[in-house]
Amino acid sequence: MNGGSGNGCNGCLIGLSFTASGGAIQISGQGNLNAPTCVVASNTNTATQAASCLTVIPPCITLGGANAAINIAELDVATRAPFVCPSGTVGTTCKVGTTKTEYPLWTRDPFATRVMPTPHACGTDPVPTTSATGVTTYSPGTYCQGISISGAGKNVIFNSGIYFLGGSNNSAASNLSLNSNGGAINQTIVTAAALGSAGTGYKKNDTLTVVGGTFVFAATIKVTTVNGTGGITAVTLANAGAYRGTLPSNPVSVTGGSGSGAKFTLTFTPPPTGVTFILTGPTAATVGTVSIQNTTLSFTAISGGATDSLIFWQDKKATGTGASFAGNPSASTSFTGAMYFPSTSVAVSGNSTFLPTNCTSIVADTISFTGNGSISKGCLSISGGGGATTYRMSQ
Repeated sequence: MNGGSGNGCNGCLIGLSFTASGGAIQISGQGNLNAPTCVVASNTNTATQAASCLTVIPPCITLGGANAAINIAELDVATRAPFVCPSGTVGTTCKVGTTKTEYPLWTRDPFATRVMPTPHACGTDPVPTTSATGVTTYSPGTYCQGISISGAGKNVIFNSGIYFLGGSNNSAASNLSLNSNGGAINQTIVTAAALGSAGTGYKKNDTLTVVGGTFVFAATIKVTTVNGTGGITAVTLANAGAYRGTLPSNPVSVTGGSGSGAKFTLTFTPPPTGVTFILTGPTAATVGTVSIQNTTLSFTAISGGATDSLIFWQDKKATGTGASFAGNPSASTSFTGAMYFPSTSVAVSGNSTFLPTNCTSIVADTISFTGNGSISKGCLSISGGGGATTYRMSQ
């Protein structure tokens, strides 16, 4: 059998679990999966579920709760019959363009044959550096004590490369925890400010805030010298700022200080591209998890090599929770690549809006949406025919 979406490249979610109670894809409570161009696949199918995708709460993919909603292009399931929206929800809280079943087979795991790179033994974790403009920079390496970023207003850059959360001999789980309410990770920053127009009336040590652009927080400039009319003659960059999307147009205007009329030409540095976070360890108990809350960030997967297209890759020996994403309206996340948690759960809650990219995809044992999650475009190859029918199917 060679089923699937037909386009082979627009998958955004694959729930791998054959036997999960409630299904490998779960939208419940206030959950809202808004992915109108994406193909979603659920592999759940047990003896009691083999013919029951026509019930009010279909077990292959749960859509439960008065406010739960789904809007997707296609849903592929492994049950005898295709998914059917619960009674009274068609076209309102349940919008599914196409429904298919891969029975008696299921959707393949697109990363099943990948071989995880071998981590180094634990030593001293790499130490991040913090610049005078308030930017903390992490470098690739083996982190056996985990990476934890919390507190409002943090401005963080992860340089390109592979980050091992856990090594070949770590004795405890090494987690990635990002919770910086009002902070920014891997956004465009300002690295220099050149004087354009001196203006008048300024004083030494005035702090000026850059006007324009879409920012998490705006860049600031400190006046270091002025002339007799208060015209600025020299400045330093006080804070690099963090910009997502539209940048201020050079020459930029500023607010603040005691004068007026000054303008500057800024040098912008885009965020590094190409990161993969590998969560591993010698035993299941030492494999870490991912937790991202209330943080504006932009991660793009490495292109090429062993970790090609993967942003997060958790060791398949892990059990329980793999990742949780909890957002708020002011903290938008951008993931260009896939998140791979083959034996654990991924939970999306709060207002976790994944910004539009060329690819945002999740492959996990189970995937749940209890908040307002959105995915604009997938990039997984969705195809049926995985494995042997005698492995899991109940007749």
